[in-house]
Amino acid sequence: MFVETFAEFCLRHGEYVDTRDGYRLFLNGASARKDELGRLLETREPLTGIPLLRSQRIYWTTKLDAERADWNSFFSTSVQQADNAAKFPDTCPPPRSDTLQQLEAGRVRIAALEHRIAEIDAELNNTPEAHDRRRREQEEAERRRKHAAHRDEIAAMNRGAVDAAEVQKALSALAAGQRAAQDQILSVVGMGR
Repeated sequence: MFVETFAEFCLRHGEYVDTRDGYRLFLNGASARKDELGRLLETREPLTGIPLLRSQRIYWTTKLDAERADWNSFFSTSVQQADNAAKFPDTCPPPRSDTLQQLEAGRVRIAALEHRIAEIDAELNNTPEAHDRRRREQEEAERRRKHAAHRDEIAAMNRGAVDAAEVQKALSALAAGQRAAQDQILSVVGMGR
């Protein structure tokens, strides 16, 4: 029986990122998790199709998050260093001369990662599963629209019932022989004097 170590598994699958939930995720969709002593606990071999795309989206998003964090840290440090150099030129050195180039290179890397994620999203949005999800969402929106229209119809009927109740009240008062009631009926039906 062949027993593979965590390091051997990682070497066999190549480039990886470490996820927040303790897994090492590889670009080919494989993943592995080790215990605190470095022993291999669980593995998942490379994926294909839609599961691979989902796994790659997590992979590239994890890389993007790390790149953004590094860029923000470098930017903040550079600004602080430039500020300190301006305030205390005799004791604080300025940022490195290639700081702007490094910041621009970081922005280019971030844009490339965002582009890769957008490509994967486009592929995921073009799957039969995504088409079914959008169809279900459209059906649900149409169902909600119909329910809202039905609710509005019922509410309109209720407003009509209130008007009928006012007419009935006025008719009852008329039967009692009150002249004011007659004027009230005429005003309700739009024929006021």
